[in-house]
Amino acid sequence: MMRFFVVVCCALWSTIFGNAEIFACTEDSTIAIEASRAKAFELIRLQRFEEALAVAKQEVVKFPRHASTQLTMAQIYLSVQGYGARLADSAGFKAQQAVAQALQFSDTSNIVDELVNWVLTDPNTGCQLSVRIGKLFYAMDMPMTAIIFLNNALTECTADSNAAYSRYLLGQCLLNTTWQKSSANFNAASFIRPPDVIRQNLLTALRLLKEGMTMQTTATYFYSLLGDIHTELAILNDSNKTEHEAIATSAYKAAIIAAINRKAARGFIEDTAKTDGKLRRTARFDDFALQDTEPNVDIKALARKVVYPSEAKSMGMAGKIMTMVYVNRYGDIKALIVYTKDAESFEPTITNAIMNTPFTPAKEGRIPVGSLVTIPFIFRIR
Repeated sequence: MMRFFVVVCCALWSTIFGNAEIFACTEDSTIAIEASRAKAFELIRLQRFEEALAVAKQEVVKFPRHASTQLTMAQIYLSVQGYGARLADSAGFKAQQAVAQALQFSDTSNIVDELVNWVLTDPNTGCQLSVRIGKLFYAMDMPMTAIIFLNNALTECTADSNAAYSRYLLGQCLLNTTWQKSSANFNAASFIRPPDVIRQNLLTALRLLKEGMTMQTTATYFYSLLGDIHTELAILNDSNKTEHEAIATSAYKAAIIAAINRKAARGFIEDTAKTDGKLRRTARFDDFALQDTEPNVDIKALARKVVYPSEAKSMGMAGKIMTMVYVNRYGDIKALIVYTKDAESFEPTITNAIMNTPFTPAKEGRIPVGSLVTIPFIFRIR
């Protein structure tokens, strides 16, 4: 299992990154840093995380511009997740910050080398660490690097939520490496990669998605990703555009239903989205910073288009009506559900207003993505 991972990684690095020297420092400094790293790793193994962090912080103070000192900090925070210790608070975000610092002082290939070697040292934790590191690089808008670790997670993880989540993230990475424009009105030449490569990536993502859905997963994410993939295939005029568009629409509706229905949205132990009135998209990534933006709409312009139904007004009907909308990566409204009970009288005017108001898509980092957004409408009789 591990052997396959190493071969694939080496092939990727030689192609993408090349060979670069790193961690340049005097010999005495290098020896001191490596000794501190070894001490920190032993403390990690003993789950004495605060002591390990103290050792790492001392090295950062001594050698603030040395990549390996920052990387040690990241490895401690990546290790501490899941133990419920005090250090676990915002551990993913802190790990991401440390990796970002390390990347300022070193080539990406060297940082990845270090992390891969670390993952391979302990087969008992390799699965979870691969998922966490994959999430970290995905959150940093580095999907190709994330794929390296997520592939290893699929190789090493048993058929559990870690494997299912890795499939979801892999599908998202493959989708995000094909996309470039922010409008649906473009041809295949506007994609970053040739159409045949894009199509193969999308079909691979569909296969991963099908495998992931056989496990206990968060249905919301998988259905929405399924819709996004079929939308892209429709844009490519892959086989049957109409069929792809129909599948996408059905998948988006299923994603909304799963988000509203707690039982349908039952998912990962650590990464389940909270559906208590508003879907919290970042919950699925633990506390890794994605610099997300939600789908955006001019609320005042939307409100002006909502007409109080005369029948409801005459009957004294009022209250808050909740809607959930799926806005795809191009800003198109692909599905809309009014899910407040006894809201039939208000549904036509709300639907008409939403469908005739422009939306700006959500973003993960710099990449527009399809996303759910909850919009409340309050009707009052004055």
